[in-house]
Amino acid sequence: MVELVHHFLQTGFARELLTTGHFLEQKVPASAVEGLGGSKAKAIHLSADVAVRVAQGNLVLSAEIKSGLFQSEILNDLRIVRHYNEAPTCDRAELAPIRK
Repeated sequence: MVELVHHFLQTGFARELLTTGHFLEQKVPASAVEGLGGSKAKAIHLSADVAVRVAQGNLVLSAEIKSGLFQSEILNDLRIVRHYNEAPTCDRAELAPIRK
């Protein structure tokens, strides 16, 4: 994650970057994400792993970063990404696999 943050900032891709929270001043309740399971379902609020306001324009991207392949975690993150795309938390959200 640290390398990704440095890359976004050093290349000039990101004007602003958050590793918790969203750029809009709102909280995303975990209960709003349909079908969420495991520990994320017990959370009060959710935040993107990375939220980026790109350098060109005002586009806001959010990403859930996956370094593991646990099926339940991937399904949870896909549900969260779908919710972020449907709710006004960002302009676009994606699931981003990280290969080690």
